[in-house]
Amino acid sequence: MPRLNAPRLIRVLWIGVGIVCGVIFFVAPIFAAPPAQTAQVRTVHTDLRDANKNIVGRATFTQQGSVVQILIVVNDLPPGVHGVHIHEKGKCDAPDFASAGAHFNPENKQHGAQNPNGPHAGDLRNLEVGQNRSGTLDTNNSRIALTPGFPNSILGGDNKALIIHANADDEKTDPIGNSGGRIACGVIGELGPSDWMDHISLALVMALIVASVDAIFITKIIRNRRKARQVARAPRAPEIPVAVSTPARPDKPIVQRDAMVSNLQLEVLTGARRGEVLAIDAPRATIGRARENLIAMTDDENLSRQHAVIELRDTGYFVTNLSQTNGTFVNGVLISASHRLQDGDVIQVGNSRFVVRLKTG
Repeated sequence: MPRLNAPRLIRVLWIGVGIVCGVIFFVAPIFAAPPAQTAQVRTVHTDLRDANKNIVGRATFTQQGSVVQILIVVNDLPPGVHGVHIHEKGKCDAPDFASAGAHFNPENKQHGAQNPNGPHAGDLRNLEVGQNRSGTLDTNNSRIALTPGFPNSILGGDNKALIIHANADDEKTDPIGNSGGRIACGVIGELGPSDWMDHISLALVMALIVASVDAIFITKIIRNRRKARQVARAPRAPEIPVAVSTPARPDKPIVQRDAMVSNLQLEVLTGARRGEVLAIDAPRATIGRARENLIAMTDDENLSRQHAVIELRDTGYFVTNLSQTNGTFVNGVLISASHRLQDGDVIQVGNSRFVVRLKTG
């Protein structure tokens, strides 16, 4: 069975999680809406949106016997009295909501409860909104039903829309009671076009968040496993003996056996003659592999493969890994960033190991 490498595994899991999240968040509303159109379910909802498609309230319709109870709660509408009606088409195209058509009026009556030839089936009471832009309307309507196929049902087909008008309804003037323009709209019992876009956007955002978190954790796990394997291999014995050398300098030899002048020395443990000492007197020195399989110390970084660099900073000596292959270990642990050296630290680069000796005073 072929093995997936880490980047490919992450991509596969990232895409898989994204698809699953997208299906959950996009399909869930589809399965949530149909029960409102069955005979068993007697409650439906609609979010009310203004001309800018912002949600400004919610309406709940509950069938109780032959009467439908309607509860409307708004929280961001202009203060005053507003006419409220059920319209014949379940469409809420902003900004004027003209797509909702006329009042729901299957019995072809005139408008208004005070009209002797009225009212429309979709005529409701006025909604009062306070100075805090909030208001509530709790009313009943026996001229409508929630079950598709029933006379005067507001569900089924394209459903109906609930409209809030700019002015009060005088409840007698045909056809709309002088209630003015339409300032809020909601499709009864199903999600309108802007709601679908919200759910699609939410699905994409949630999918990206979950997939990104998933990818971060997977990447971290893979890196930790790699580091553990590298740490486990760190103390292995050298396969090929290597020598340690330093460039000859007439002014001040780097290798000192007796009168060492540097505050930092590296004593060789493996990879060359045991006990050989390299005194680092430059502010920056590179440990790397030179020709003839030598581990060399140089301050000009002129090496075929650089393993690590030791540099003197204000707060002490630091070793930094430069290799993309073998890596640099301090006390058997692979370093991924700069490490401040302490007296007695053991550095391993390639097959060579050094113990740090720091002079004081």
